[in-house]
Amino acid sequence: MPTQFDLTDAVRRLRLFNEKAAELSSLSFASKAFAPNAGATLHIHGSEAVTEKIGADREATAALVLTLRLFVQSRDNISIKQIQSLYEDLPIDDDRKHWVRVNSATLNSILNGTDCVSIAVNGQTLTNRDILDTFMYGDLAHVDRHKRELFETIQRGPARLLLEKHV
Repeated sequence: MPTQFDLTDAVRRLRLFNEKAAELSSLSFASKAFAPNAGATLHIHGSEAVTEKIGADREATAALVLTLRLFVQSRDNISIKQIQSLYEDLPIDDDRKHWVRVNSATLNSILNGTDCVSIAVNGQTLTNRDILDTFMYGDLAHVDRHKRELFETIQRGPARLLLEKHV
């Protein structure tokens, strides 16, 4: 069972997690990205292709990623994996622990899938996690050399037509 000091730290971490989760839900990204008219249209006129994208702009996306990375990285002790582990150690009922396990498994299933956006590079279909990591750590939050190379490869390909322009 955790000590009093551990419980104090656990409460601090859970409060920070909840604060950052509330911050995520207050950002404009979701309302822009999931608006009824959001999406991308590819207009082809002869040999020219033009895109029209309505939805979350780069500023909204960057604000989302700035906070979202706290739930992915382990540095701040509030990653989804760390919070799940914390719940397992807390003296709380099994139903709450189960709820956290189920939600974590659902998130991992989505991230490990390829059905949200399908992007293949050199014959390998990227998972949703690969795409998130590539954009987060190859452009928006950090510039890891390998992630940046993959990001630039994606940007040079046909996917750039749907990724580059915001209205």
